[in-house]
Amino acid sequence: MQTPSPAATIALHEDPGVIRLLDCEEPDLYFVTAPSNDPHNAGTPAPKTPARVTRPSSSTLDSAGSMLKPPSTAFTLHYLNQGAANVVFNIVPASIDSSGATFMSVTQVVRAKSGITARIVPPHKAVLGKVLRVPRGKARTLSGDRIVSEFHKIIKPMFQSGKSVTRPVAPLADFTKHLMDHQGVLLFPSVVARLRSLADHDVFAEQVDHPQTCWGVLLEDMSPVRGSSIVMELKPKWLLQSPNAPPRAKRCRTCATQINAPKKRATYLCPLRLINTNADGLRPWLHTILADLSHQIPKPHQSSPDFARRIVEHVVVDFTSGEVHALLQHLRMLQAKLDPSGVLAQLPLSPDKAAANFDLRAAMTLRDCSLFIKVEYDNATGTPSAITSKLGDLDFKSAEKTADWADKELRLLRDGLYTRELRDDFGCWLSRVG
Repeated sequence: MQTPSPAATIALHEDPGVIRLLDCEEPDLYFVTAPSNDPHNAGTPAPKTPARVTRPSSSTLDSAGSMLKPPSTAFTLHYLNQGAANVVFNIVPASIDSSGATFMSVTQVVRAKSGITARIVPPHKAVLGKVLRVPRGKARTLSGDRIVSEFHKIIKPMFQSGKSVTRPVAPLADFTKHLMDHQGVLLFPSVVARLRSLADHDVFAEQVDHPQTCWGVLLEDMSPVRGSSIVMELKPKWLLQSPNAPPRAKRCRTCATQINAPKKRATYLCPLRLINTNADGLRPWLHTILADLSHQIPKPHQSSPDFARRIVEHVVVDFTSGEVHALLQHLRMLQAKLDPSGVLAQLPLSPDKAAANFDLRAAMTLRDCSLFIKVEYDNATGTPSAITSKLGDLDFKSAEKTADWADKELRLLRDGLYTRELRDDFGCWLSRVG
């Protein structure tokens, strides 16, 4: 039996930015720029902390020692999208056709007499099938290491069988497969500099001449694959009425918010209807969602009523009696137990309400999460197969947001948005049962 070769070692020049890595919390993974003689890095700014592989394989070098093709350890990063606080990059294996800078993932960064060394982690073992999320650097933006820490300490236990947070009961079933696992990765200054060059100039908060190290977060890639899968994204929001709503409210908290700030009206569905209605009530909404995703679907499926019907019927079962239904019920239970009194019970804000405020922050985190539903299908027949559902955007809310939440609730009450008579009621479930 052939003995596997040891992991390749990468040597790094001693730079103050890198030295500081050794004085902070030790991450499992770092991103560094690939060797500077990689042709894909030609034409990009020279890294402040250049890296070189100490034992390159002969297959990647010509007789002069120049790189012929990117090493199997390299990958590229491509701008995907951005939110209010973060920017997301796709991770793609480097190839001879790759353009732009290439990167490597390493671990076991240590300081030796000869300098700083690390072990290379092949992309297929560490990063492929994931996306990299990086803070945009705006004020009050959470750091990547804090996001990862709070995910594992606070968010994940609420979905683990036998686990619980401060007061809520532990779930009877394990829902962790519906979470995107969060892994922290420390980005070297040269990586941060190149990521800034990959995005538009206004994506990051400010331009800096000497970027510092930065924590990013690796998440599962839920992007659709054209001809193979489609992805629906929705916000479950408030799956129960606000505890602060008036007794004779005509609409739920989310529908009340829609009155003054409507979002995606064509595809909007009342959260209470989402969790309470039957298949007949969900089908029209799902058909609208699917029509809005036509850019993900190749011809001739784009215009095929039979393809749309198959996908909708496949998904509606999951919403009414399958795993998505169970997940939404669990989210509703958590929202009820974490916030039985509402944000106005937090007023006036005081230290003695810290425990209740912690639970409120957890509830508001769950009310602002996203649900991604990936539906795989056979491109030849259009027949759907596996469904994968994942929750994202689970960054634990900070206590500083409490005053803003209270102000929004007070405005809903002051403006009569729970009780106002409207011709367009946004299809609120309460108008049916009220």
